[in-house]
Amino acid sequence: QQIKECFYNLLANISLGNSVRSKRLSYLQTADGHLQVLKVLMKLAKQRRYVSIGFFEDVDLTLTEINKMLSGYIRSVKR
Repeated sequence: QQIKECFYNLLANISLGNSVRSKRLSYLQTADGHLQVLKVLMKLAKQRRYVSIGFFEDVDLTLTEINKMLSGYIRSVKR
């Protein structure tokens, strides 16, 4: 449940960052925080064996890619 809520918050903040130009950096930084929490929750789910190792690896690769894109977006907004 927490993973799902965190993912929805991540998507909501990215969406708000795209649409609200005056607070874009703030929303994107909040989204980055939610992404880091999501990565920790997924690692915890793997350790407690709630998810399989294969599923975790797929999700982890995807979250890493999202992190790279979001970091680049934040850097471009700061300029």
